[in-house]
Amino acid sequence: MIDIGKYKLKIKIESLKHSALNAVQIVAPTVKKTDVATPAIIKVLNGSNVGREIVLNKAVTTMGTPGAIVITLSREANSYRIKCLEGSALYKINDGVVSAVSTLLIHGDVISLGGTRMSFHFPKTG
Repeated sequence: MIDIGKYKLKIKIESLKHSALNAVQIVAPTVKKTDVATPAIIKVLNGSNVGREIVLNKAVTTMGTPGAIVITLSREANSYRIKCLEGSALYKINDGVVSAVSTLLIHGDVISLGGTRMSFHFPKTG
């Protein structure tokens, strides 16, 4: 068995009479339930979009207004991080001002961004 990225190459040699091409099989990768991360959700708590839910199904999601503040929400293995990408305005997590470095988000955190408050929800995987 030879691993090439997410694929496995399985070579069977049954007889020297068969060509090498006939002996090669490509085995599709097996995906375990634990390998698929459940995406987090951002719920808007105030403003014109109150109640809206944003599913964080990308590796990196950007939010904000260019020129004012833009943040990124980055998915890692089993967690999410928030970081300011551009802008001079500050965003807050749980009413505390956040530094320039990325910050780990925890289920239930409230993010304040340009007057809009959003809650972070990261369901349990399994």
